[in-house]
Amino acid sequence: MHWKLRDLMAMDYAASVALSVSLPDGTDISGDFHITEVRDERSRGLDCGRNSFETRFSVIVVQRGNGPDGKRPTVGLLSGILNQSRAHLTLDPDSEIVLEVDGIRAGTLERYAVSDSVLSDDGLTLRASPLGTVCRPALAGACCSTEPARGACCSK
Repeated sequence: MHWKLRDLMAMDYAASVALSVSLPDGTDISGDFHITEVRDERSRGLDCGRNSFETRFSVIVVQRGNGPDGKRPTVGLLSGILNQSRAHLTLDPDSEIVLEVDGIRAGTLERYAVSDSVLSDDGLTLRASPLGTVCRPALAGACCSTEPARGACCSK
């Protein structure tokens, strides 16, 4: 299950606890990284069953290798950034958290969900998981609304 903004805001750790991100491939982003922005992202679409939908995300952009003075970000810094963002944006507490991370491959920006957190002696690690696609009607337990769409996506 992917974390919502409310899950991240509910974390109750000391502000000085160091923060890191663990990517699905095992890459650990700790030490030198910078949270460059937070966005309220809204997406409207039409699924394969001809159902319209709207999705909201709270996007946290992480730039690797560009932290201030090589200092490791802390839980307090992330909390402060999120609180400032909430003061200026209409962030939905039920929106899914998306991490956008650069520097994995040159010139790319990859998107991940936050699926878990682990507290250790080294600090708090947010575990990232891949974002994938889904057939929304099948996920909801209702199949597609038309015969052509049924054969295309909901026959399994």
